[in-house]
Order: sequence, then C-alpha cells, then structure tokens
Amino acid sequence: MDWVALGELLTILAIGLLTPGPNALTCFGHSGLFGPRANIKLIAGMVIGFVTIELSVGLLVDAVSDSTAAMNVLHWIGMAFLGAMVVAM
Repeated sequence: MDWVALGELLTILAIGLLTPGPNALTCFGHSGLFGPRANIKLIAGMVIGFVTIELSVGLLVDAVSDSTAAMNVLHWIGMAFLGAMVVAM
C-alpha cells in the first residue's frame, strides 16, 4: 500500500468534507432569511434535481457505452461544457 497516496487522498477528502458546497451555502442563507421550516422544500427540490440529473446521465452513459463514436461525442460535449464554464468564470 502506498502510504503517501493514501495520506494525500485522506487530506483531499477531509478538505472536501469540511468545506460547504454551493447547495449547503444556499440552504444556510435560505434558512437564515425564511426559517428552518421553509428550508424543507428547498432541500427536497435539490434532492429531486440531483437524483434526476444523476439518473439521466447514468442512463445516457449506459446507453452509449457500447459505441466508441458515441462515447467520443459525449466526451467532447463534456469538454465543451467545461470550457464554456471556464470562459464564463
């Protein structure tokens, strides 16, 4: 076992787990403005959206995983999206 790689992995995981993401920050702000009970609908909407996106992407990748050309197209669509995100920032 490579102990250095394990230490680096655990460090990255700890940083990711200890810092809030955009959904958590949105929930904190929404809860502060509208109260904790109003946050239930927000969190439910985030969960529904996340599950919908994960299922649709998973099903798409599963459907085209046998075709090398389709996977290349999907790969380049993803790269174009990431490039657009970089330009937008």
